[in-house]
Amino acid sequence: MESPEQCHDPIAGSAREAGREVVVVEGWRQNLTGDTELNGPRPASWWTGRVPALGSCPGVAADGTLRSLPLLDLSACSRAEVLDYFHNGWALTETLFSALQGEEAFYRPPFHRLRHAMIFYYAHPAALYVNKLRLAGLVAGPVDAHFEQLFETGVDEMAWDDLSKNELKWPSVREVTEYRRTVYGIVRRLIETHPCFEALPIDQQSPAWALMLGMEHERIHLELSSVLVRELPLRLVRRPEVWAPYHASAGSLSSEAPTPSLDFPRNEMISIPSGSVVLGKPRAVPSYSWDNAYGERAFAVR
Repeated sequence: MESPEQCHDPIAGSAREAGREVVVVEGWRQNLTGDTELNGPRPASWWTGRVPALGSCPGVAADGTLRSLPLLDLSACSRAEVLDYFHNGWALTETLFSALQGEEAFYRPPFHRLRHAMIFYYAHPAALYVNKLRLAGLVAGPVDAHFEQLFETGVDEMAWDDLSKNELKWPSVREVTEYRRTVYGIVRRLIETHPCFEALPIDQQSPAWALMLGMEHERIHLELSSVLVRELPLRLVRRPEVWAPYHASAGSLSSEAPTPSLDFPRNEMISIPSGSVVLGKPRAVPSYSWDNAYGERAFAVR
């Protein structure tokens, strides 16, 4: 039996064997069911939290574009401000994923095979909310134990078989949407009613720290997911209606740097006397940070 001459596009599912075209059915294609609601603008059923529209969702500007709210001051934030921040981050995630067109965009693994398919990142922030809230004692049990295991951990460089998930029979997009809807309701009710938001500042001893973790975790995944969206074929992506407009320099063939649109001081090299520099974030600073931001280390700079 002759071996294949070459595989032009293993993700596309075709190969050449002995001079003839051979269809290669890859595992991820078993997830395609023909759901047409994932094409074009999303219907109302897509949005599990606030619909990103002026007057409905925090962070929507007068021009109708959705933007991220600033980081919370955990020494002075009100319950209403925490709720707005949560609504804003949740809507940013669903707006980003509304760019995906068709089921293939959710299940096709990235061409480099170094990350999961987009369906994982659509569910992952919600699953992490549940798992961390359970550890903090804010949620008594699982919402969906299978989902919270399947979508718990992304790619870990210490575990060689993480990416075997890409050949799984994943839950449907609709199932994940309904899971997100349930988790959204749980988190919203916690913010609205739990007494932990009545004691400020919110610090690492507060159960509310787990909610802050979930919100900031969702925001860091906006960066990862947006990179993976950019790696999809163009036919699988459309620009969300509430996305901020491109900068005026976008598409320009000029090699010159664009003129800044904001008024700010020009960076200049200045002389600084030698001395000691201390790195590390003091725990008293009233904003959420990850573990590696804390601690202290001093350097002598000459």
